Amino acid sequence: MAEQRQTTEAFTALQEACARENGYAVTTEIDGGVSIDLSSTPPEQQKAFATVLEGCYDNAVEQMGEQDFPTADVFYDRVVDTHGCLLAEGHSPSNPPSRETWIDSFNQADTVDVWSPYAALLEAEPAISEDEWYRLKSICVEDGIVYTTEFAGDMPNG
Repeated sequence: MAEQRQTTEAFTALQEACARENGYAVTTEIDGGVSIDLSSTPPEQQKAFATVLEGCYDNAVEQMGEQDFPTADVFYDRVVDTHGCLLAEGHSPSNPPSRETWIDSFNQADTVDVWSPYAALLEAEPAISEDEWYRLKSICVEDGIVYTTEFAGDMPNG
């Protein structure tokens, strides 16, 4: 998992630098994702940010080199490893789908619905505490498929 963490950190750093170069003040989340508060931003500017972030993602892939960027097969192995880590930490997310099913989902144009061990954890344990969530995120590292959620204290006016 240490190698996964290094890959995630390098990839996130490239995305963050690119977004900042394009004028967006993004935040690197504890779980490795890049976020920005767009709650008071008009929809057309939100779309512009999404376009910039997509370009930053592509740029990060290019800079890291295709040979360094994992395949769907490798991503599947990593989500299975993360799932195992969550189980070892005493939690009970649902089991991952088969490799073939997961890869088919991953390869779809919109990967929002791809199975994630953290999405499965949140579904199994919706009352998980924020402290426990971030503790797990620091131990059971995701690499490539990053699932994030917001806790009430993280939300604007929340």
